[in-house]
Amino acid sequence: MAVNAIVAEGSIGAYNRAQMVPFSATLKILGRKLPRNPESDQAVARGLVDRGLPASTIDRLAVAYATTVEEIQRLLGVSRTTGKRQRSSNSALRPLAADRALRLARVLALTRFVLEDDGKAARWLKERNRALRGERPIDLLATETGTDAVEELLGRIEYGIFS
Repeated sequence: MAVNAIVAEGSIGAYNRAQMVPFSATLKILGRKLPRNPESDQAVARGLVDRGLPASTIDRLAVAYATTVEEIQRLLGVSRTTGKRQRSSNSALRPLAADRALRLARVLALTRFVLEDDGKAARWLKERNRALRGERPIDLLATETGTDAVEELLGRIEYGIFS
């Protein structure tokens, strides 16, 4: 797969994260496989979100991020009691939480790609970063705008742009 992450505008803000990492890497973090003949990555993603990912996804993300279930639930907007109930019955996450889980997996896949090491990626996401005004990247992943900032920074790192 060709890596073509900077769009003609020349702005790092125009960076296209979808072309950096194969969608299968995101699915692998979620414990899913790419269907044999998918219409598109977007169609697969919409299907996962609409059907809802299993609540065990919370545990998978906690292991992948080397963090606590509580932190993942906070990022997904799932309360402790709801998360505990959903995980014990392995019911499906609601679409909003499933969408956020997909976002967390996508960012982790990108971070692993850029830093080329799973352990380094997990540590980088939890360390305060001067380029993010002293915030920890993982804390910004609760919102789409925060996620954009983290992905833009990863694009800058990947292309050697001083951050």
